[in-house]
Amino acid sequence: MIHNSHVKTALLLIAVCGSAAQTFAANGNAVLLDQIEGADTNRDGNVSKAELIAFRAANFSRLDRSGDGVLTRSDIPAMAKRFNPNIDFNKLIKQFDANGDGKITRTEFVDAPTTIFDAADTNKDGLLTKAERSAAVKAAKG
Repeated sequence: MIHNSHVKTALLLIAVCGSAAQTFAANGNAVLLDQIEGADTNRDGNVSKAELIAFRAANFSRLDRSGDGVLTRSDIPAMAKRFNPNIDFNKLIKQFDANGDGKITRTEFVDAPTTIFDAADTNKDGLLTKAERSAAVKAAKG
């Protein structure tokens, strides 16, 4: 059984790694940006880039539903598409897949660009404050 928390985790990780072209435009990013506080492990109200990267590392195995050590399209729950129908899984794979083999390794996943995080971090201090997250959510809602 796929739990909503697994889907939300997958989508959160996808959202904070998206391409610059879709930074805040894709439907669903507002909800996902609003939920990024799940990566705030020290509960200070801010999400640092280091916390986001640690969140990715801690959740890789959870997303690797087949347990084969790599993420492929089949590992992303079909329910994720219902939460955000604009997800283009082929583009997603390309964004993470540094060596172009069609699979995302733990290293590729953890070290992937943080485009949406970077766009939301308006003062470029490596922290997403509640105010920056709120502004990004507002921009995503258009």
